[in-house]
Amino acid sequence: MVAEGGSTVGTEHLNRYLLAAQRANAYNPRSLSTFHATKLTAVLRWLWGRRGAAVELTSTTAEDLSAYKAERLAVVASSSWDTELGCLTSFFRWARDAHLVEEDPVPRWGTRQRSTLRERIEDRRTPKFLQEHELRFFLHVGLRGDVVYGNRPLSFDHEAVAPPAFPMRDFAIGFMEVTTGMRREETARLLDVEIPSRLTGRLEHAPFAGHDLHRFIRYGKLGKPRWVYVTGSVVDILDDYRMGERQRIIKAAQPRLRDSLSELLVVNAVRVRSGKAQLHIAEGWRDADRLPDQERMRSVTLTDDGVIEPLGLFLTRRGLPPVLNYLNELYANANRRVAACGHHDRPAIRVSNHTMRHTFAVRTLAALIQESRRTEGDPYALVTNPVFTVQELLGHSDPETTARYLYAAERYEAVPAVLKANAARIAADINEGDDAGE
Repeated sequence: MVAEGGSTVGTEHLNRYLLAAQRANAYNPRSLSTFHATKLTAVLRWLWGRRGAAVELTSTTAEDLSAYKAERLAVVASSSWDTELGCLTSFFRWARDAHLVEEDPVPRWGTRQRSTLRERIEDRRTPKFLQEHELRFFLHVGLRGDVVYGNRPLSFDHEAVAPPAFPMRDFAIGFMEVTTGMRREETARLLDVEIPSRLTGRLEHAPFAGHDLHRFIRYGKLGKPRWVYVTGSVVDILDDYRMGERQRIIKAAQPRLRDSLSELLVVNAVRVRSGKAQLHIAEGWRDADRLPDQERMRSVTLTDDGVIEPLGLFLTRRGLPPVLNYLNELYANANRRVAACGHHDRPAIRVSNHTMRHTFAVRTLAALIQESRRTEGDPYALVTNPVFTVQELLGHSDPETTARYLYAAERYEAVPAVLKANAARIAADINEGDDAGE
């Protein structure tokens, strides 16, 4: 980075920090260049404007940070500010260790020295999940692009909001995420053979019958494995997409796939053993769940009639799985469709892939709590902490991360009712005590 006029005045320490982080592999290159460098540069340029001259980031004071926070919170969500603050905190910790500053300017409080610039308490109270009616509306109108909802035509400008190119695929993506809690990157890189099918003639899939659950292993952040559960409802929706849009996408993408065949990973054969998909690559069999993400994105099989069939479940026009920005745009378009319609069921928040994950967590947590109450009188029912169960389903390493989803209780109608009932019982006890005293 350089200052105005092409000089390096005021940028030496920031450049040194970014180079040190790169050499230490502190962050991946993409995160370092597109996020950390961008956010820290924005703070530095803001500081130059405040000082009226090009100065080093190490001259920042606690008052500067408080003023910068006030400006940022006017344009970004509190959770986004907390993420930016993490970049700043890392820089000033490095500057302190490098003896570039005598004292960390991030204001802290208490024995645990927590940053007072964080907005976590406010963020926990911000709803990030969809209520029942909002979820249904977003799936049908936002993702699938329905123009009729509740047996009535919707009134919005169809020309201003384009319909989805592949409505069943987009609907299946949202349904998959909200029923499994899978992350955005996990959904994008899901293999078709990992999910069973009811369709005949698909021998490479695990059979699915009745209302049984199918589960498979997915490795998430830091390589942490967890079980992902798929129900019959999910399989039915995926089969509709498989038989319709997915087949059309593969057929139309054959010229592109043939042109890039040398860059693809050709899988010789696929099989299912004990419910687990396995792929024959090169000279041996490999478990599908162990396949790295980059190989998942370019894995294909060649049929006897010369058709190149991708192994990815969700495909784009290229015939290959979507990149993450593609999914971001998919949800952005869905939000635009919802916003263009004045229906009372539309979500009150902007929906993303992670909103679906939050919704899965809240709904599952509530259902587990209700289930524990239902089996309260059964001496053989094993009671497990619902938060711990949801933690395992989401693949969280820290239970505190899962506990943040408890903020959702503030939105449930049961909470005011419970508070009123508790207050009434306490008041009744007090009145009974007063009567006894008389």
